[in-house]
Amino acid sequence: MREEIQMCLDSVEEEMGWMEEMVGLKSGLSQQRGGEESSSARLDSSMKKNTALIRKLRTLHDENSGMIMADIRKVNQSKYVSEAVSAILDAPLKSKDVKAAIRVCCMLHGRYPDFGSIMKERLLDMISSDAMSVAKRKTRIKIFFCLLRVGVVENVFPDLMNTVRCWTRVKMDISQKESHTALAMLNTFLKAGGVSIMEPIRVFNGEKEVEGDRAAGVEEAIGCMKKVEESKGLAKELWCLKKEHSDKLKERVFGCHDAALAALDAAWSSLTRLRKDNNVILNTRGDLSEKRMEDFKDACQQFESFKKILGSLSYTLCRELPEYEFDEDTGYGEESFRVVEQGDGEEAVYFDDPDDVALYQTLPPLSELVPPILLGQKQHTEMKEPMVEADGEDGDDSLPSSSEEDSDEEIATPLGSDSTISLSSLILKLPECVSIDICDSFVVEFCKAGGSKPNSQKALCKALQRPPFGAMQILPFYSRIIASLCPWFPLIKETMVKFLQREFYGLKKKIDIATDTLEPRLRNACFIAELIKFGIYPPGKAFIQLRSLFDDFSRHNVDTACCLVEHCGRYLYQRPDTKVRMKNMMATMVKIKNAKNLEQRHVALIDAAQATVYGTSSTQQRKTRTHEEEYIRHLIYSELASDNVTQVSTACRKFIWSKQSGYIHKKILSAVRKGKHSQISPLASLTKELAVYYPSFAVNIVDEVLEDILCGLENPDARYNQRRLSMVRFLGELCNKQCAEANLVPDMMHIILNYSMEGEIPDPHFRIKLIATLGVAAASSLRRSGGNRTRLFAFLPYFEEFVMFFHPLPMDVQLDVDEMYRTLNAKYPKHATYKDAQDALLRFHAKQSRKQSSASMHSIQEFDSMNLDEEEIATQSEMGSPADDSSLEIDEESVRRFTGPSQEEESFERELALALGTNQDLASSNHTMTEPKIKSAAGDEGSQKLSFKVMTKKSGKKEKSKMVQIPVTRGVAQRLKENKEAEAAEKAALKRMVLASEF
Repeated sequence: MREEIQMCLDSVEEEMGWMEEMVGLKSGLSQQRGGEESSSARLDSSMKKNTALIRKLRTLHDENSGMIMADIRKVNQSKYVSEAVSAILDAPLKSKDVKAAIRVCCMLHGRYPDFGSIMKERLLDMISSDAMSVAKRKTRIKIFFCLLRVGVVENVFPDLMNTVRCWTRVKMDISQKESHTALAMLNTFLKAGGVSIMEPIRVFNGEKEVEGDRAAGVEEAIGCMKKVEESKGLAKELWCLKKEHSDKLKERVFGCHDAALAALDAAWSSLTRLRKDNNVILNTRGDLSEKRMEDFKDACQQFESFKKILGSLSYTLCRELPEYEFDEDTGYGEESFRVVEQGDGEEAVYFDDPDDVALYQTLPPLSELVPPILLGQKQHTEMKEPMVEADGEDGDDSLPSSSEEDSDEEIATPLGSDSTISLSSLILKLPECVSIDICDSFVVEFCKAGGSKPNSQKALCKALQRPPFGAMQILPFYSRIIASLCPWFPLIKETMVKFLQREFYGLKKKIDIATDTLEPRLRNACFIAELIKFGIYPPGKAFIQLRSLFDDFSRHNVDTACCLVEHCGRYLYQRPDTKVRMKNMMATMVKIKNAKNLEQRHVALIDAAQATVYGTSSTQQRKTRTHEEEYIRHLIYSELASDNVTQVSTACRKFIWSKQSGYIHKKILSAVRKGKHSQISPLASLTKELAVYYPSFAVNIVDEVLEDILCGLENPDARYNQRRLSMVRFLGELCNKQCAEANLVPDMMHIILNYSMEGEIPDPHFRIKLIATLGVAAASSLRRSGGNRTRLFAFLPYFEEFVMFFHPLPMDVQLDVDEMYRTLNAKYPKHATYKDAQDALLRFHAKQSRKQSSASMHSIQEFDSMNLDEEEIATQSEMGSPADDSSLEIDEESVRRFTGPSQEEESFERELALALGTNQDLASSNHTMTEPKIKSAAGDEGSQKLSFKVMTKKSGKKEKSKMVQIPVTRGVAQRLKENKEAEAAEKAALKRMVLASEF
């Protein structure tokens, strides 16, 4: 305590020096007041000097106070007293500047008598104002009491009471800032006033400790306290309130302190309750929400702040503040969990097996099987009697206790002198306790063999701590013995819990991959788990230990965690108070398993522990099906293969078709979605076999397959990509089996390629994969039909441009595209860039346009040639090269050749126009021909002739032809002109469409 005494002594000496100086200022002020008033008229009263002085007063501090006092002696401020007061109070004064401010105020008050009244009014307003900061208000309070002591301010009791009333009437609540401010200001007020306003009050730092040392007889403390008393007496001589005024002030201050103390007690109760709730949630769920953590942190900060301020006020008032400390064990031990005892078995059963219920929740009633004296109950009742008699006779206290101990020993050792041997032999039989009955008889015999003695209990604990090596199956029975004895002998429970906890962390520190340390760790975890199920070991500690294993989840830590979870995880999961936390622990374990590359053995252990916790029984109820439905599922899912399609079809046709057709339809599509790749072709064959007898069956299958493909395009979910591939492959197989028309394949390819959702192309790589899969699956049907093969080749340029736009493709998609070209015997394009693919598509469009225009011209020629008469034909033959009968026959034959396309060709041109997006009417009426040239004869101005090149013979690569000129009527010329303009417009529109296309 030397430091506290020295600190208190230094502060007392400093205060004594300042008190003596204030005595001098007070006496000098009374002498100065008469002469200075007459001499102030001769001083400089100019505005310039007064303004400069006021400006200096606004910067008043300890260092420039001497210069300011020199200026005050030279300037007359009788007209600027209020401005001087405001300037002093507005100065940034600190505690060390208070003495300088008092000296300046004393000089001004000696010159100007109204200075004190103005200063008093302004000071009280600033002290009571909530707009000013607390630090400034504290400084002004110190200035106020110093001015009271030197006599500048007088008659202040009503004002003091009003000021104190403003602080004490505030409702005390630790969550309100006003309460903190009021207590802080009241404490500063009392320290500044000291014993001048009320007693007892501690003013100096370390005064409480010095008082204690003085009571202990320390000489330094006695001398220090004498100086403290002298300082307080000098302060009372300077200024002091009357006793009745002091009693009123004291009553109000102590009432405020009691209200603040009650608020602190209520806040502590609320904080303790909140902490307990948080601890229960922490033990139950494993973590707290951010909101709860923030609320608890804010409540603790508010409590500590209010406690600190109230403690300072209590120190000043010489009162004691209660101690507020959290109990570290609150919420972390057994109190947070409901222990399952004998009476709770009927109310809450946490075990699925009746044998487990009998083992863990049906303990032997020792109070009925063993006399109470052997359970230690008589000792507790008789120990109270000597305590009652202790007040009367002190000398006889030891005699009854010794006789009682002797009598207890005689009762507790029924075997006489062989009691120790009997207990030792009983403990040796501990490994033989392998059933419930043997354990219960062992407990009864232990109680009869002196189990109530602490030494006997310790000996039993040592034996329980060392079970046979590798005999973990005996630990449940050891735990039953402990649980049966714990209600009567708490020492056993305390010893075993501490031992297992210490052993767990000790083995955890040993980082050894050898198998020698694995068995002790597994035995320890299993023992802890069994005691948890008996309600002996706190689950909160087990959760903490399990979480510590997650920090380094490898090697033996994985085995230990899985062992602990496997033995007590199901029990903790079924308990309502630990279910959420056990679930969170299992989720953490699974996350670590997925994140780390663990051994297969450890992965199997974690899966087994998870299955043990959540149970293996499925919550989903199995669908009830009829015998016919079960047999249909067996035929389609199990029996169907490539070599027995006919037998399965025959078996399906034996059912009543009107009743079971829908189910067969459903199971075929379900097998396509969920089955293997090898099952798709047999399913298509089965559909074909059934369609022979029921044609609408195949139509319904194809319709649903197309609908499923379109739904997949509308909802491109990656989870169903395999199902979409199976459906596309099944469509190709249906086309191969002639259950669907082969023209569906090119049409579906166009739909898959051109489908877009609001201008976006969903999953282009997978759409390419779909097209390639469809092309490979339907290759047989496309090879059979020439028209469909032609339509497919017309589709390939668009497909090639689409592929090059998203080049490079993933490896699997690129392999599928290569397989499609190889299966279809199509020439694989070798485009280096997307620009090359666009140019190839433009060339393809130009070629198709030329074919369409040539076909249109041939149709016109045929129409006009049918209207020519024989004379015009003869005239034309004479004007041309000489032609014999054979040439005429060739002309007739050529004319017949251009009589028009067949019905099949018209159908092909119409479908091609639909695939290319061109005009159907124009495509159906166009035929290939050369562009005619219109010439005018020299002798006939009004007649015009058309020159046609007619092929007369074709042999190999050489062609023979001749020119034929045919007079053209006005209508024919007009049609030719219109066709030419339409062709030019079509080419321009097609060019714009290709250039503006976006994939």
